[in-house]
Amino acid sequence: MTIYIALLRFLRNACTVEFPDFPGLTVTLPNASVARTHASGVLLRHIQELRGRNGALPSPTPAGQIMGRRRSRDAVPMLIRVPPLDS
Repeated sequence: MTIYIALLRFLRNACTVEFPDFPGLTVTLPNASVARTHASGVLLRHIQELRGRNGALPSPTPAGQIMGRRRSRDAVPMLIRVPPLDS
C-alpha cells in the first residue's frame, strides 16, 4: 500500500483537496466530511488514468517535506492510502 498526502483547505462555503505529488490535481467539495470521504476515490481514479496512459507514478513525498512548504501551512494534511494496483 502506498500513502500520499492530500492537503485540505477550508473556503467560505466549501473545501479544496490538493494532492501535492500530483500537480494540478485539486478538487473542490462542499465540506470537510465529503472531502475526507471522496479524496481517496479522486486520487485512485487519477492514478488509474495515469497508468492507462503508461504514465509513471511519483514516489510519495514525506509529510514533513510537504508541510514544511510555505504554501502548505494553512492546510490540514490527510493521509490517502492507495492499494496496490494490478499491472
